[in-house]
Amino acid sequence: MKRNEALSKLRQVLLKRRDALRRSLDAELAFMGSDPEEPGGDEAYSQAAEIESRELSAIDDALSRMREGKYGVCEGCREDISVVRLQALPDATYCIRCQRSMEQRRVAPAFPSPRFHAIELVDDAA
Repeated sequence: MKRNEALSKLRQVLLKRRDALRRSLDAELAFMGSDPEEPGGDEAYSQAAEIESRELSAIDDALSRMREGKYGVCEGCREDISVVRLQALPDATYCIRCQRSMEQRRVAPAFPSPRFHAIELVDDAA
């Protein structure tokens, strides 16, 4: 399958998923407003709605990139994102190499080692 054909099919996948998310969000919002006395219901639906809203936003961004001719191009290295990756994650904005690189940078601790903290705490208490 040619890349353009695959991207066209992915557009249809994104449109269907966007429509399904919109329907789901509408139903959740209607349910949340239907019974204000139900314990814990609002929180669970609110969390689900937040997750779906983020996915909907990512899909809208992907569709926008398609309209601009930027879909499937890595935001890191500007190379094409593989069709296989896009089929697995249609709203991907990074190729697998750049995504892994970003994840590795995030794994590095943003604070000193625990031993250093323990010494700091003892020093502060003195």
